[in-house]
Amino acid sequence: MYGLLEYGNMLRDRVRTQAYRAAIDRHLRPDSVVLDLGAGTGAFALYAAVKGARKVYAVETSPLLDYGRREAERLGLGDRIEFFNGPAQDFEPELRADMLISDLRGALPFLGDAHAVLADAKQRLLTSDALLMPHQDRVFAAPVDDPAWYAREIEQPWLQNDLELPMPLLREAEGSLPRRPPPRGLTPCFPGQCFATLDYAAEVISLPTATLQWTAEQAQTIHCYLLWFDATIVPGIEMSAAPGAKAPLVYGRLVLPLLKPVQLAAGDRLSLRISVWPAAGDFAYTWTTTVLDAAGSQHQQLRQHSAHEAFLAARTSGVA
Repeated sequence: MYGLLEYGNMLRDRVRTQAYRAAIDRHLRPDSVVLDLGAGTGAFALYAAVKGARKVYAVETSPLLDYGRREAERLGLGDRIEFFNGPAQDFEPELRADMLISDLRGALPFLGDAHAVLADAKQRLLTSDALLMPHQDRVFAAPVDDPAWYAREIEQPWLQNDLELPMPLLREAEGSLPRRPPPRGLTPCFPGQCFATLDYAAEVISLPTATLQWTAEQAQTIHCYLLWFDATIVPGIEMSAAPGAKAPLVYGRLVLPLLKPVQLAAGDRLSLRISVWPAAGDFAYTWTTTVLDAAGSQHQQLRQHSAHEAFLAARTSGVA
């Protein structure tokens, strides 16, 4: 659950805040009924009411939503904003909303039970023609060559530590966990490719399984994959977390490490097969890296997943 500092950082993120504001300004009407799902402190709900929405619902599990309620009273908006502090699945409003404002994402748009919450909202809380913000997210991956990052993040602390005690089993498990890139960022050595398109207006949000390929023009070593997403808040209003873009800071990016560096010769093809799937109330990743030479012969393959902790918890609890 986020705290006030995190909610403040979301509002400080001008790329994100300005994109959502532009979308609200473009589509809000005096008769709009707005649902702010995952409202946090209620900033977008307050803005929609100030801009003249007929009715606004702000739904949030965090008790910090009470600050939004108090701001609404201070602004004289208490009669037009209804605040609900609890799971969205328990919310039963008087009116269905024709505009949804939500940002149920982490570093990528795969976070906890977000997709289930959105599916329930579309079924019970929204009109059939409701405008959804965001409209669509597209998720990208690109290989990275960064030996210094790999030595620091993957080899340490399990193989190189002050105890002088190598722990290769832990290195293998922790070395497959997704993580945020360092503050300096990571620079892809190949162009990013889209492996998932999440259309939030679709009846079912499909989880991706995709295969991406890159061809090496020169000898290259691959240490990890950098993942990010581009968002269409509404058609015509977009934001991107791509490397080099004027990116929203609040999301960041995600890194999928390799168990060991992959060596590419000029002409080799690097293949990444990636899947996202639900695990232990969240999402997990499976990724398989395959190297094919110019003749099409396979000479290296690494299979990885990020669910080591979930599988261990299931085994120790007797579930699996």
